[in-house]
Amino acid sequence: MSKLPAFLLIIALLGAAALLFRQERQYVAGFVEAPAEIVELRSERVTQGDGRQYSTNVHAVVAYNLNGQLHHFSTQFFGVPKWRKGQTVVALVSPSASDVGRVKRLDDLYPKSAGLAALAVLCAIAFGIGWLARKSGPRPNNSYMDSPTTARA
Repeated sequence: MSKLPAFLLIIALLGAAALLFRQERQYVAGFVEAPAEIVELRSERVTQGDGRQYSTNVHAVVAYNLNGQLHHFSTQFFGVPKWRKGQTVVALVSPSASDVGRVKRLDDLYPKSAGLAALAVLCAIAFGIGWLARKSGPRPNNSYMDSPTTARA
């Protein structure tokens, strides 16, 4: 019975990932492909109370030409991208809104559904490792043993 909650969690995560994938796929359905270039990498620097700093909201600024006009959009990727300034990419862009687009890459096209699917896989791996550890671990000795306080004379 203790396996059921973990199994239901994994199924729920996969179901949510499938729903988000459908929404994200519908969002870019009318977009057109355009050759593009990473022109800038942006992030926000956050300083903690103890002085440590880190970057957050990391994304790339992408430039592309459509109908002879130069346009820009920011990627949706939330993390440290593997892009380099000057790198050529393929963009999917909205023909009606020039500042809306995605880099044709899994993590930029489907960031939410890919993240939930990855979480589901990690949960499944953790569940599997726990199940294997319990199955192959030492068996408890359930026989009755007298303790020093209950020993008979």
